[in-house]
Amino acid sequence: MTYQFKPLVKGVFSGEIIYIEPFSFWGGVDINDGKIIQKGHPNNGMYIKNKILAVKNLIGSSSSSSVLLELIRKNLAPKAIFIENIDAITCMGSIIAEQIGLDPLPIYQGENLKNLNGKKVNAKNDKIIFAKI
Repeated sequence: MTYQFKPLVKGVFSGEIIYIEPFSFWGGVDINDGKIIQKGHPNNGMYIKNKILAVKNLIGSSSSSSVLLELIRKNLAPKAIFIENIDAITCMGSIIAEQIGLDPLPIYQGENLKNLNGKKVNAKNDKIIFAKI
């Protein structure tokens, strides 16, 4: 299968992708440890630090950008996010991080992200390379 991604916030990262159900940074992730705390979420209790997340869309309010910024500042954010439906609020949190001198969270838009679960990836800005298994 061929994938095409649009870089929303470019970056460098590598690791294994985890597909998760939609969640909210605002009220859904503990700002003190980066754990998903959203009630009823299938990944409740999972720490997002250093994970590469793939998600159809994020749920949230405009406050999600400030939560993401704080997670980036505390080094509790994911390595990257692949998202199907573009979310300007999440991108804003990452872009603001860069504006204040932090490393931005790479965010890429694509389709059929459920198929990425478990795949290993290396990314450098515009180039996404999946490991051959």
